[in-house]
Amino acid sequence: MQENVVNWQALGEQAVILQWPQYHADVTSQIMQLVQSLQQSPFAGFVESVPAFQSLSIHFDLSEMGTVIDPHPFVADYVKQLMKSVPSHYISKSRKIEIPVFYDDSPDLAELCRLSGLSRERWIELHTSAEYTVVCVGFAPGFPYLAGLPEALQMPRRAEPRLHVQAGSVAIGGAYCGIYPQQSPGGWHIVGRTQVCLFDAAQQPPALLQTGDKVHFRAVRERVE
Repeated sequence: MQENVVNWQALGEQAVILQWPQYHADVTSQIMQLVQSLQQSPFAGFVESVPAFQSLSIHFDLSEMGTVIDPHPFVADYVKQLMKSVPSHYISKSRKIEIPVFYDDSPDLAELCRLSGLSRERWIELHTSAEYTVVCVGFAPGFPYLAGLPEALQMPRRAEPRLHVQAGSVAIGGAYCGIYPQQSPGGWHIVGRTQVCLFDAAQQPPALLQTGDKVHFRAVRERVE
């Protein structure tokens, strides 16, 4: 892992954020490698690490850090040393999850096909043949940002967001794909729906998809109720 391309800055009084300058295929693996390494070799006062798109936030408890005078550079230096000592490859513990999608529930697919010059069948074929990586979970509880959308399907977000997007809506925005866990406003193009529950507060963890997970979509003919 190349620690010299990663910058850091203080995030409040008890956290540091590491930032990668640009996203590429290895960034998520590097971030998850650090998450795993911090869990295995935490510093005194370590609370948790929160992975996100191109960044990793590391939270700590000042009261547990003993005589450390300036905690932010201490944590940043600790992580830099950790990045040097971890293996050069990341053994992924990510899961492979298949999401069934009913594409006939899409209000936008016909227009996306027109704009991309693809037939409906070809558009769905490309969407379901790709492997997606969860690069972060945010915006709404359980909402996964999925990297891996084929270039031919990429499209800018809608000019006018919808006020109501149904739970389970599978959507694309720019170079990413996502799934709305709850009904909410949204500005991405809706390509279908799934009945898979993305977020359940009674479960542990409550979000079905976690950073680093691999996702495949499968077209189904049954209508999602």
